[in-house]
Amino acid sequence: MLLKLSSKSTTLTFLIFGSLFFPNLVPAQVPKLTQKALLTSTAPAPNATVRFPAAAKPDPNFFQNSTVEQILSRMSIDDKIGQLLLVGFPQEKLDSKLSQHISQNRVGSFLIFKRNIVSIDQLRVLNSSLVNYSTEKFRIPPLMAIDQEGGNVNRITTSPKLPFLFHFGDLTDSKFSYHYGYYTGQMLSSLGFNLNLAPVLDVADFNSNSFIALRSFGSDPGRVAQNGMAYSQGLVSQKVIPTAKHFPGLGSTTLDPHNTVVSNSSSWVDMERNDFLPFKDFAKIGPNSAVMMSHMIYKGIDSSGLPASFSKYLMNDVLRRKLGFQGVIVTDDLHMKSSSSTVTPSEAALKSLKAGSDLVMLSWSFSEQSKTFNRIKDAIIKKELSLDDVNDKVRRILTLKKFVYAKPAAETRSIASVQPATPTIKISANKTTVESMPVSQLLKSVLDAKMRSVFFRPQLEEKKQLCLVSDQKKLFALIGKKDTNVFKGYFYPKTSPAKSLAQFFKTSNCDLFIITVENNQQAAVINQIADLNNKKLVIINHAIPTMVRNRARYFSVLDLYGISIKTDELLADKISEFTNMILRGQFHSAANNRN
Repeated sequence: MLLKLSSKSTTLTFLIFGSLFFPNLVPAQVPKLTQKALLTSTAPAPNATVRFPAAAKPDPNFFQNSTVEQILSRMSIDDKIGQLLLVGFPQEKLDSKLSQHISQNRVGSFLIFKRNIVSIDQLRVLNSSLVNYSTEKFRIPPLMAIDQEGGNVNRITTSPKLPFLFHFGDLTDSKFSYHYGYYTGQMLSSLGFNLNLAPVLDVADFNSNSFIALRSFGSDPGRVAQNGMAYSQGLVSQKVIPTAKHFPGLGSTTLDPHNTVVSNSSSWVDMERNDFLPFKDFAKIGPNSAVMMSHMIYKGIDSSGLPASFSKYLMNDVLRRKLGFQGVIVTDDLHMKSSSSTVTPSEAALKSLKAGSDLVMLSWSFSEQSKTFNRIKDAIIKKELSLDDVNDKVRRILTLKKFVYAKPAAETRSIASVQPATPTIKISANKTTVESMPVSQLLKSVLDAKMRSVFFRPQLEEKKQLCLVSDQKKLFALIGKKDTNVFKGYFYPKTSPAKSLAQFFKTSNCDLFIITVENNQQAAVINQIADLNNKKLVIINHAIPTMVRNRARYFSVLDLYGISIKTDELLADKISEFTNMILRGQFHSAANNRN
């Protein structure tokens, strides 16, 4: 049986569905023609020119000149879904395949990996192309994201190499972290980025073989909070959004969630005292910020048994209500094993959005990204996902975009007592590396502060003789000749080093030993020495920090792992300064005025 639809009911049906997907659709007002008008109307002459109204040109300043609510009111459902996607891709340029994929899925944010970077100039062109294409196509510019933490998580090659965050965590002054964020943000902004997936705010002790380890500011929650906030403010000053990760804390696990499902059984009291603290401080930044959820399961505080990225309780009740976070919640990559072990990436994305996330990360696979777009759209139509919730998510994302694309740039303000020097960024001759003199200067300042904290302590006030053990001939040459009653130098033993050093500690009359550990093998030798004969040892460690064990038995350990500038001259200067002060009897005042 055929159902006959009247023109009136068909029009009504179209308007109902049209208003859902095109909220700004206004029905045309067609005037009724009288019988006389119909009879007297004439067709145009055969040679007459038929003129149609000119198509309205899109306003190039629509995004800049509109409020978040005005932008939201002009967006279709497809536009809104696209804003929820943070996608990666394999291309090194905006080709037809990528542009078609962006257009079909209305992609609102892009994540750049090392695979996308051939040269610095090429990277700038790629980012500019993505911004221009998205702005012209959707009238809304994208978030341009990258993972540039420092240490071993750097997508952009720099000289000097950006250091691990742990180097800043043992300093009492957070101005160094602010400057680090400032210079990182300045570099990223100049290359077209406005969202950095950093800092890591996990509380992690690298001595416990934590998966996060050196990527963290350390094991002291207060220091992590203080330095994380300072670093983030440095990024924000350059219109780069900081992303604190991995809430509610990933520092305790020794397993890699990229490869397996991980869980945490810490109690609420422990989490609140340690892991929550850095994120609570970070929330004070306000809406121009992001938090990345962990994929770990937190059995001790969340009875759902779900990974944090799928937990409504952790995202809404804890992060938003208890800690007061107002910014954008982003997932970690939904292709990770800990996320995709039980559900497909598209189902994982919907599950996370329903639980409270705003931005879902899919780092590869155009197919999965398209499936995710379609699955979210289907969920909205079937009311599995509330359109009001989607609007709230898009509002938060648009708020970030309004901030980073605002003109003119906001005034830079420093929390430090001294404003950072004007950053100078250059490109290497081979066009693949960003060279930054300010980062070199920052590293020297950091090392100077760390070395002062090692040598100039009241506990060393009565030490009269310093002995240096090293295999670095250059270091001895830089130190030069010293009064042998105060300073003695010894070359690192080449045969039976553990036995030789143990005997040396027993027979030497040195008050303080400084031993340089250049590699993992030398660290293993130090670990083999059972009896230090109550000697005070300062270990200058260039090896991986976890290689130097039983640290409590040493007077101090100065970790220089991952520092890519030459440290010999700085170390020689500090040793010379230290010994000269002992000679002149000026050590006491220096110790009391140390950094």
